[in-house]
Amino acid sequence: MGEDPAERTRRGDTADESGVSFVFDSTPLIHLVKAGHQRMIKKLEGEKYLPPSVYEEVVEVGKEKGFNDALVTKELVERKVLKVKEPPKEILNRIMLHQDIHPRNHPQSSNQSRVSQIINSLDREEINNFLDWGEEVGQIAEFHRLDVLTVWATLLEGEGDEQRFREFGREEYGNHLPHRGPSNYWEFERRDPRLGRQDEIPGQVLMNLLHRHTSRGDLVVDPMASGGVTGDACLVMGRECRAYDPEPERGEISELDVESEGLPKPAEDCDLLLLNPLSELDKIGGERWRDLGAMAEDRFGRPEEFRGYMKGLAEESFDALEEGDRVALTTWRNVRGWGGCPGLISTRAFREAGFELIERVTFPLTDEILEALKENWSEWAIENKCLLNVLVDLLVFRKSGWESANKGKGI
Repeated sequence: MGEDPAERTRRGDTADESGVSFVFDSTPLIHLVKAGHQRMIKKLEGEKYLPPSVYEEVVEVGKEKGFNDALVTKELVERKVLKVKEPPKEILNRIMLHQDIHPRNHPQSSNQSRVSQIINSLDREEINNFLDWGEEVGQIAEFHRLDVLTVWATLLEGEGDEQRFREFGREEYGNHLPHRGPSNYWEFERRDPRLGRQDEIPGQVLMNLLHRHTSRGDLVVDPMASGGVTGDACLVMGRECRAYDPEPERGEISELDVESEGLPKPAEDCDLLLLNPLSELDKIGGERWRDLGAMAEDRFGRPEEFRGYMKGLAEESFDALEEGDRVALTTWRNVRGWGGCPGLISTRAFREAGFELIERVTFPLTDEILEALKENWSEWAIENKCLLNVLVDLLVFRKSGWESANKGKGI
């Protein structure tokens, strides 16, 4: 027998008589208060719930940082405009019925969702005014409680690639302009610390990759996302991104093990598929750097097992993509003890699957990684007469009619 509705009403666990209830999250509440719309909140007819976790973020943390909106929100609570309480399950269940806001329906695109949200709730002119007053983007991000890249994406909304490089990039990182030269050797002495994690592919490389092989609004899928540098580069360059990893490090990266589960379904609709099959070997420290051959053997067995893995990955990619779509593959130039180059093994696998190799770029590890490499393993390398691997290849393949017609021939 169900609980007496009168008892629930007495506790305040039901919706208002009008049938309308409001559950406030931190971001929309902060923007409403910042915009001076607290009167609108007061005029809303129905129960207005403020979950305790949201109260702590908006009021307690906000007060510590000196945000005025924290004091205004606290006053709304004291005047009983907002009720600091978890909303009843029946209200949450009604919310979750709306597919557009159900988190499971958009597990991979929170970066782009955040951009859409901020664009809809903030006046871009307001941000530009901050910049005119001499405020830094980082300060603007802190004021609006957003990450820096979301603010940059808002500022760059509607801009072309060239303008994005000029405004976001910095000369010290080499990403203030797209790579111009005819050389396929891209060198960036320092990685841009705003993009991804220290031990990942430099974000500048991915910005140029997106510039050369995608257009604004294109969908990029990265099923081996590691620390999220692909999503960051996509955010700056105005591309959609779906990111996955067996052990996600960030909220916008969904959990997926390509090796056991296969490529994610969005790969069927993507314009660029980004793969880094040796991502587990790219991290600094431990035995990973000293003996890449041993790490590769632990990961794939012997080279023939890597060939089999790449063959399956190439064939699955070919089946998922449409003609004209592209695959970008990062790989080491060589692995000691393998007697074969991972890049050549990968190229052959993708060509035999039906792809055309249209570009190959080589880039060195950044200075930060090289310094860590020297500090940890230079003495060992000298003693053992071993050359440390400092070059990475970026291979770009296209699914095209000619290669498809010669699929499996290895031409």
